[in-house]
Amino acid sequence: MTGYRRTRAIRLGRGWGFTLVELLVVIAIIGILIALLLPAIQAAREAARRTQCTNHLRQYGVALHNYHDVHQMFAPGGPGGHPNNTNPRVGFVVHLLPFLEQSSLFDQLDFTGNPATDWAGSVGDVTRQRLEGGREARLHQIPSVRCPSDSWPDVYDGWVQANYSGSIGSQRTPSSGSAGGSACSPWDTFAERRPGGNVEYGRTLDRRRLSGMFSYYGTPIRIADVTGGTSNTLFVGETLPACSWRNPDDDNHHARGWWHGNANGNAHASTVVPINEFTTCEFAREYQIGNPNCVDPRNHNYAWGFKSMHPGGAAFVLVDGAVQFISETIDHATYQALGSRNEAPVGTY
Repeated sequence: MTGYRRTRAIRLGRGWGFTLVELLVVIAIIGILIALLLPAIQAAREAARRTQCTNHLRQYGVALHNYHDVHQMFAPGGPGGHPNNTNPRVGFVVHLLPFLEQSSLFDQLDFTGNPATDWAGSVGDVTRQRLEGGREARLHQIPSVRCPSDSWPDVYDGWVQANYSGSIGSQRTPSSGSAGGSACSPWDTFAERRPGGNVEYGRTLDRRRLSGMFSYYGTPIRIADVTGGTSNTLFVGETLPACSWRNPDDDNHHARGWWHGNANGNAHASTVVPINEFTTCEFAREYQIGNPNCVDPRNHNYAWGFKSMHPGGAAFVLVDGAVQFISETIDHATYQALGSRNEAPVGTY
């Protein structure tokens, strides 16, 4: 038999398959490639989600300025809880619906109720009106209010959810006495000093005592009130419903999205709370909890802050309409100045 035929016979006898060692090497190489590519794929997906999130904030900025052009004030951020306030008890996004390409939804709403008796969430209130299709208003969702990086359900406890809140600025947010109280209010010492005093949660109609762009009572704020510079003042930023969560059988209004006037999607975020302070968040791991004695979401001095699922910080739209991602390590004094509509920050951010 010639050399060629012997070699061919040997090859035919062995076949063309892989040996076990070769197969293991191939599997190991594939595993290494997957390990190298997976973080890059995840980073690319997160970048796309973050871009979509910032686009939503940009829409908020445009809508708020268009509202101002029509009404000579920005959309009110409060429930109208003050006896001298006739604003309906809805979140500021409800007022923005016609400017977010949601006129058909807005036109179905009846705002003629009495805000002194028709509390948000009560039958008769705007949020509980049955619209076309038979669903109550509070179950109608719009695309610009959720950040795709947050996996929290779109409907929770009978309310569509939101990931953005109007900024009340450097306003005091003391923790509830039924939770941690003063022992869980470490950040209030950073609150901006205001003429007449810094009112907790922005519960006043006196804009001099308000730090940011929104307030609990929906006090009118105009572009002329932003004396610290529109490019230096936070307008709307990211929040996480999971950090305002409470037992559905309890009074759970802070996790009632953007329809409710007293919920985390309205005007429930202050700069006194550091960015991405996760102590009260349902998902928080041990290393993310600043104070294990203050995990109750009624500890507003931890819960009422801007938070996101993006690594390293959160996105905001400023009053001039620019969108900026701000690091969670920002100097806290600088952050307070950004929250204030009357104080220009010193330094970079």
